[in-house]
Amino acid sequence: MSRFTIAKWTIGVKIRSILALAFLIGGILYSAVFLRIIYPSYIQMEHDRAVTNMERVIFALERELEDLTMLCTDWADWDATYAFMENNEPDYIEKNYAYETFRSNRINLVLIAALDGTVKWIKTYDLGTGAPLSIPEFTMDRLSPAHPLLHDDTMKATGSPIKWAGVYPTTQGLMLTTTRPIRTTNAEGPSRGFLIMGRMLTPELVAKLNRQTHIDFTIHSEPVRPEICHYEGPRLSTLQSGAYCIETPSDDIIRIFADFPSLSGYRDLVIQADLPREIYGKGKKAMAYTSIALLLSLVITLALTSFLLRKIINAPISRLKSHMVNIKRIGDLESRCPLERDPGRDEILVLAREFNDMLNRVEEMSRSLEDANTQLEALTRTDPLTRIANRREFDTHLHKQWCLMNRLGKPISLIMCDVDFFKTYNDFYGHPAGDQCLTAVADVLQQSVNRAYDLAARYGGEEFALILPATDLERACALAEKIRHEIKALHIPHDTSKVRPWVTLSMGVACLVPGEEAAETTLVEMADQALYRAKESGKDGWQAFREDIPHRD
Repeated sequence: MSRFTIAKWTIGVKIRSILALAFLIGGILYSAVFLRIIYPSYIQMEHDRAVTNMERVIFALERELEDLTMLCTDWADWDATYAFMENNEPDYIEKNYAYETFRSNRINLVLIAALDGTVKWIKTYDLGTGAPLSIPEFTMDRLSPAHPLLHDDTMKATGSPIKWAGVYPTTQGLMLTTTRPIRTTNAEGPSRGFLIMGRMLTPELVAKLNRQTHIDFTIHSEPVRPEICHYEGPRLSTLQSGAYCIETPSDDIIRIFADFPSLSGYRDLVIQADLPREIYGKGKKAMAYTSIALLLSLVITLALTSFLLRKIINAPISRLKSHMVNIKRIGDLESRCPLERDPGRDEILVLAREFNDMLNRVEEMSRSLEDANTQLEALTRTDPLTRIANRREFDTHLHKQWCLMNRLGKPISLIMCDVDFFKTYNDFYGHPAGDQCLTAVADVLQQSVNRAYDLAARYGGEEFALILPATDLERACALAEKIRHEIKALHIPHDTSKVRPWVTLSMGVACLVPGEEAAETTLVEMADQALYRAKESGKDGWQAFREDIPHRD
């Protein structure tokens, strides 16, 4: 189109052409922003949410394995089990491995094997019917030393990884299994064999985990993922259990796969979860509404702009032209053009309301996702039995407070607590009573810390710890004495205790001002030394760490 042709256009045509070109460029930019920025962000958010949901599934399975491992450890680290490996007393089996034991602990398999793999005793139950469960993988009289459920101590020396717990495929289905070496109640060796416990991953258990996680997932023992996963993008995340893989078989479902450790010695298992594509669906609907609204707005704006141009620009110019022709024709030079323009504003409105609503929805979804992550993180920092901080939170909190006290130049105190004769308490009263005892002790410790930066944590087994920042040794010792009296006031019966007829605590108190020459592990070692002296000096009391008192080797 030549410059001369454009010069013949009227002002109205030129302005409308400029507006039409501007709207065309705006449409191209809108499409580019949607395809390059908005749509990929929806996909990334959807993938991140799928990964978070899969991590919840993996965490739920790991909690089941942890529960089974704690149960197996309690039975493996027991003098009675240790003695059975030597004398084969039948009373041990009759008293401890009745069907009720299997049912109450939700276990389907108990296998006791010697170090060379010889099966000394095995029992399997179908908890639904109470009948024996036939599992061909465990019907032999002796397990091979290379069996994936047996572990040689020499593997530690060679640096080989040892899987103590995982999922073991059987002909009856997948089974959660854990293996622990049989030692004394004090967890001392040498090991005399292995205790293996198994819990079938039944449809009822999977349904329970589905309800807990609100995620419908399945576990495959066959290598399904490489054949059916066609996601071309990069791996989204990699955990200890393997890499995630995501595909979108339809506009309604997003499918995610993850590896999970298998104790079969072969390929890991694959967890599959099908999730609704809520973010994608809502985003797609919002963008459709936005596109329709934008298109209608452009049509209306063009029509209104053309009308306003004719009324505000073309009409006054036409009137001016007619008036000037009349002046030339009549020759009245005193005549004036009666051009009066109404006051007003001409604006091209930008559609932003739908975009703002869309961004509000995205922010709300992000906030919900952050809240879910916060809750999941809180679960990883809490001991499931006592509902106080666990060992992981203890280590994290001690490091943070150590650094803070180092900057402030203030002391930090640590009280290590141990329930006296707890192993005999468990043996005499049973594990459920032992759990209630630990919960009661944890409640007392939790109530004894009043400041926001103090922390009561379960250190491991029957051991607890109190972190007391900005607290000197005298105040920490006073708190230890207060705790001793409060535990005494509970009067929890303990007939097998050698110091009192009720449950008591032994405590070690240590205090240190952080500096370059000291580390947080030093404070833990000092408190542990003090706890050892409290145990040696008669229990039911506390000892403060002193430099002039010889340390334990």
